[in-house]
Amino acid sequence: MKPNGVKRLVALTFLATLGIALPTRAQDKPAATQEMRKSETTLKVTVIVTELDGAKKISSLPYTFYVNVDDKGGHTTSSVRIGLQVPVATGTSSAGAGAPTQFQYMNIGTNLDCSANSTFDSRYKLALSVDRTSLSPPDEKKSPTMASEGVNISSANPIIQHFSSSYNLTIRDGQTLEATSTSDPISGHVLQISVTANAVK
Repeated sequence: MKPNGVKRLVALTFLATLGIALPTRAQDKPAATQEMRKSETTLKVTVIVTELDGAKKISSLPYTFYVNVDDKGGHTTSSVRIGLQVPVATGTSSAGAGAPTQFQYMNIGTNLDCSANSTFDSRYKLALSVDRTSLSPPDEKKSPTMASEGVNISSANPIIQHFSSSYNLTIRDGQTLEATSTSDPISGHVLQISVTANAVK
């Protein structure tokens, strides 16, 4: 075979090999991306806020939301905001008798923020914060109450109750944890917060 013929054969063989390799590499990249997407986990998180008066359940409010585990996309925290603005009487104007009552609007409701990361033993670490503000209606049948800080609270006026807490919970798929059980210093009511996490299949 002539030298020129050998060179042509080598060149054709090289081009044929390159043509096979390039599509193969182009296919590998989407496959890797799909594999990364498959490995992402989403948790369904349920937070239940329960208020008890002794053994009597006064209220039980569930909040359900979703959070991505090990999220690197810039949206690592899931947030829930629910509530309303309630007018609270603050007094009357300086116009004297018969003047209209002045009101101040207070934000009443519950705010939750949560992020999640995986652990080496197939559990999940939740960074959860709960901020809750509630309004106790006036009860004129009761006498004024002395708070634990020594402040005289009149039962003729509504009382704004505020609870705020942050948690670092390590939880398994399907597990429920009691994050908080605390007593209100004025009413004696017990506030319980439970958290459940379920991996979305």
